[in-house]
Amino acid sequence: MSSSEYIFLHNFLLNYARGRGLGMGWRGWLTVLVALAYLVHPYLIAPSGVLVGSGATFPQAQLEAWMSSFNNAGFPFKVEYVGKGSGGGQSDLSAGVVDFICTDPPLSSELWARLKERGDLVEFPFILGAVVVTYNLPGVDRLRLNGSVLAGMYMGYIRYWDDERILALNPGLRGVLPHREILLVHRSDSSGTTFLFTSFLSLSSEEWRRSVGRGKLVRWPVDELGRGLGGQGNLGVSQLVMENQFSLGYVEWSFALQLNMPIAELSGKSGDFTVPTVEGLVEVADSALRILDRGPEDDWDGDVDVLLETAFSSGYPLVGWSHLVFYRGDGRILQWLSWIREEGTTVPGYAPIPDWFWEEVLE
Repeated sequence: MSSSEYIFLHNFLLNYARGRGLGMGWRGWLTVLVALAYLVHPYLIAPSGVLVGSGATFPQAQLEAWMSSFNNAGFPFKVEYVGKGSGGGQSDLSAGVVDFICTDPPLSSELWARLKERGDLVEFPFILGAVVVTYNLPGVDRLRLNGSVLAGMYMGYIRYWDDERILALNPGLRGVLPHREILLVHRSDSSGTTFLFTSFLSLSSEEWRRSVGRGKLVRWPVDELGRGLGGQGNLGVSQLVMENQFSLGYVEWSFALQLNMPIAELSGKSGDFTVPTVEGLVEVADSALRILDRGPEDDWDGDVDVLLETAFSSGYPLVGWSHLVFYRGDGRILQWLSWIREEGTTVPGYAPIPDWFWEEVLE
């Protein structure tokens, strides 16, 4: 529902209730209740010709591109998606109010087992992406960092841009990096992006793992020192980095590309510095999927650890994927997925799941 439609319906409700008052009868109250349901959950009363999903914002740019093309391709149904976070999507699936969800972390084994009792549940990773570190440093076009240094920054003991630990990774920037305090930007909301970033810091720094750990929401030590800023969503983090010189933050790869933000080269266990590439993401996903050896009917709990450890050991270390979850029996979903496989184009900042895995999903 567009903002103008929302405002119209909101004003209609107010005027209707004011005009009728408490004496408007059961038909009047039913009208108001149905309209209220649409305001809160528009997909609760979506037409039958609409395939409705909700969940993670990580894959939203890719989903919107696919939906825009698919919905104009002459199919007898449309696809709609409400980005509200992985947790919101899981709640919607549990409540039975959507046809599919996207979730960055997979369903927990407990939730997967509970939902499996209702029908033929399907879950699998189907969109690849990455998290990148971006920064606002005038005159610096190339920057190298690793998880240990990033952990030191966010813990607060690497305070200045010309710290020797940063210069050791960037010897060509000696005399260029300023003696200015680093402003650290992070997500203020519960986020799968934060989960991936803090997982990388935990793999890189034992001190970070013990004192902070990983999660969709964590306590940021740098906040207590007055050098941390929280932003709502990727847009909020991006805006704070762009507005504040000498700042650094983490966002989804697709977001950084859209906004033309600088991307730091990162290293994992190999020590090689790199930025994300489509080929690199597909290679890491291929290795992780073969290690996991799971299919669409299986429980995927714990798969993110395998993906991150594979990436940390062999390539760009901050790779992520989002899972699609639905119940078999609705042919529209498989028709949509077949179209994605055959005709869907990949948005910059994302990468496709390996072909052999698609074949297993669609068989």
